Amino acid sequence: MQDAATTLFLIGAAARFGGYLCVFAIVGMVVFRLLVRARLPAEPAPTGNAPSWRAILERRAARAGLLACSALVVFDLVRLWEQIKGFSGADPATLELAGVILGGTLWGSGWKLQVAAAAGAGLCFAAAARRWPAAWPLAGGLALLVAVSRPLTGHALEQGSWLSLPVILQAVHVLAGAVWIGTLFAVLAIGLPGARSLPAPRRTAAIASLVAGFSPVALSAATALFMAGAATSFLYLDRPRSLFATAYGLVLLAKIGGFAVVAAAGYFNWQKVRPVLEAAARQGTADGETGAVAAATDADRLLPAGESDVVSGGADADRRAQAGEATLLRAASLELAIAVAVLALTAVLVALPMPAG
Repeated sequence: MQDAATTLFLIGAAARFGGYLCVFAIVGMVVFRLLVRARLPAEPAPTGNAPSWRAILERRAARAGLLACSALVVFDLVRLWEQIKGFSGADPATLELAGVILGGTLWGSGWKLQVAAAAGAGLCFAAAARRWPAAWPLAGGLALLVAVSRPLTGHALEQGSWLSLPVILQAVHVLAGAVWIGTLFAVLAIGLPGARSLPAPRRTAAIASLVAGFSPVALSAATALFMAGAATSFLYLDRPRSLFATAYGLVLLAKIGGFAVVAAAGYFNWQKVRPVLEAAARQGTADGETGAVAAATDADRLLPAGESDVVSGGADADRRAQAGEATLLRAASLELAIAVAVLALTAVLVALPMPAG
């Protein structure tokens, strides 16, 4: 019996983890598309009727969003099965019990809203991939609903209302995390690979522009994430000792430590890598040596000893730009990897009993 309960717990945690990944990707694709629109200028078609580079990025983001929505529906179906099994215990799960859960509980109402939002967003992403004009705004609205509806099937629902303070705080927490980490994923998975197809000066300028646009978004989202998370922890922990004496508190501590590492990696990208890329982009368009000296000064911080001599010319500029891009890729990949681990901890945390409960 205990083995069955453990298995059910692990299945539920895995489904929640997969669901979080999908939610973050859905929101991230929408925010990434806004960055592309705001930071990258529209370009004429390279040949014939071929789409511009910006249009190609938008189509890739739409397809990734569609895939994430489809996977989210599957993960939510697994969570429904887990809920039914949890209610039935040793008895077999039945459609009648599923109807009771979906039609007679707040959890069921929240689940239906989550699935409807995911399915609707998937349809909008599919339309966006075909360049339907109204698709992206609709996808954005439904992506927002996908994120803020996540708490409706978690701890916050124990307050008995969709508008309780814990629900609102967790909605902000999830949305802020999705904006930050989901957009980072989109930049790494779509923006950087797409930029590599451009010539060196345009490649560096495009990457620098995306990073410059993402930095304030990430900073604002990380601040909201921390504040909402801190307030939620205060509500859920009955006393400070619970942070060290309960399974919930220990997992929460691990999550806080992971958040600190992610924030540190993001700070490094913001303060160290972004200036290098921006300076390299300026150098690529400068007519004189002023841009080259500025780029070299900033880029020297990321180059090994012995490679910091300022050498004029396009080859040196390209070398420094590549060093900055490689450092960005390493630091951002670490930031994303730790964030995924934090999401795994979150999937376990929301299934553990709260100390105050």
